[in-house]
Amino acid sequence: MKNQECKDNHSITISSILRYCSENISVVVAILALICSTTISIVSCSQMKYQSSIYEEQIELQRLENQPIFEISFLYENDDNRDESIIVKNIGHTFNSIDNISHDVLYKFTRQENSHLDVIYVNIYDYYFACIHSSLEGTTIYKSIGTDSNYFYYNIYSQCIEKSKNNTTYLIDRIKLCTIEYTDIYQVKHKKYYEGNHTISEKKYKEYLSLTEEQRTSVCKTTFEKLNSLLPVR
Repeated sequence: MKNQECKDNHSITISSILRYCSENISVVVAILALICSTTISIVSCSQMKYQSSIYEEQIELQRLENQPIFEISFLYENDDNRDESIIVKNIGHTFNSIDNISHDVLYKFTRQENSHLDVIYVNIYDYYFACIHSSLEGTTIYKSIGTDSNYFYYNIYSQCIEKSKNNTTYLIDRIKLCTIEYTDIYQVKHKKYYEGNHTISEKKYKEYLSLTEEQRTSVCKTTFEKLNSLLPVR
């Protein structure tokens, strides 16, 4: 009798579950559909973000590939090398416009006396002063020449050798800086900084200029005596 009652109760339970599922099948289907829809949306969103990221990377790579490559050179003019010019060429992709090209030449003058080392930096603001707009050929986009600039520099260089004696040594060197501002074919503006023919950071460029904030002079007025007078008296 008890076994029969258990079977009857079991049948009633299964029947109740089936009846409940039958009556609420639409709710169950709706929940399952919502779960599937949410999962598909998440997967689709992730895929779209991934594709968008790939597309942006490809666009950025294309922009980088379609940039000009500037080459800076310094040439001595005439047979006696008295004049020196700075020449900028573009050996890369084309650009929309060159907005500005500027340059600075710093003299680094050093005196080593026994264990004392003294250094002064002077900005020669007119080392290249004559910009040439005509007769630019091929990939050349800019040229500026300094008349007698190299001649004045080597006068100081020669005197450094002559004045170096006993325990005192004089040295002079040039730091050639250049900035190029341009707009690329995508109408994006850029500014590049150079030391010689090598790119440097804006921070490094400004550090160089900060060394000469109080010392700016003309190339023809800069002599060994004047540079030496700027150093501390020992």
